Amino acid sequence: MNARKTPNWDETETSESNEKPSKSEIKRRFEARQVLAAEIAKLPTHQQKQISMPEVLASAVDEMSQVRSHGGIRRQVQLLGKIMGSLAESEVEVMKKELIQILGVKKAARLKI
Repeated sequence: MNARKTPNWDETETSESNEKPSKSEIKRRFEARQVLAAEIAKLPTHQQKQISMPEVLASAVDEMSQVRSHGGIRRQVQLLGKIMGSLAESEVEVMKKELIQILGVKKAARLKI
């Protein structure tokens, strides 16, 4: 009789500081940054200037206003997400707070940013 031993979750403690994030967590972070960048791109130009962002991101946001086709917009949003992915977490948090100040808390909550 081979009795299977089920793992006792109390015994198998895992410290999250030692583990790298899962692929799903990385994807969720990337998508959240992509949504943040897309919302910044939807703002009028004078409001975009109120948000502190790197020059690379600012130029990509400016190009977003010139793109008209659906596929082009989708690719540009992906580019914005890629640029946002290379930024430090602190920079992203600053941009998120500034966007929340511009949009208001209720609208930002609906956007899930």
